[in-house]
Amino acid sequence: MNVLACTSLLSGCASTYYAAAEKLGYAKRDILVSRVEDARDAQTEAKEQFQDALTQFLALTQVAPGEITTVYDKLNSELKDCESRAAAVRSRIQGVENVGETLFREWAAEAATINDPDDRRESERLLRETRARAEGLVRTMHTAADRMDPPS
Repeated sequence: MNVLACTSLLSGCASTYYAAAEKLGYAKRDILVSRVEDARDAQTEAKEQFQDALTQFLALTQVAPGEITTVYDKLNSELKDCESRAAAVRSRIQGVENVGETLFREWAAEAATINDPDDRRESERLLRETRARAEGLVRTMHTAADRMDPPS
């Protein structure tokens, strides 16, 4: 299956999901807000996990030689937890991007149907401004997520 077909299929699934959610009383903007909050929470949890791992690593320098294996196992477990939380953050960011893009695409389509030229231009201006703010937020999220990766 080519990329265009996959993109079209995924877009259709997203549209179906959002249509079903709206029928249940969940507006896309509410889904977007929820996903942004989930991404923020995931980033906070990942930050705390990384801080715990760092604290334990610093304690490693004060460990007796016989306890090295135990400390290593604990630190390795913390690393896996950190990696898992970082993956969750990236997944949440992807969710924010997906619902945001769907919302903006629909907004643009709706703006194109506005008959009054002044109203249409105002809606398009608000769309551009809102999209720019959303892109800035997502860039900030990606920057925070990138900081979770170990230095190369």
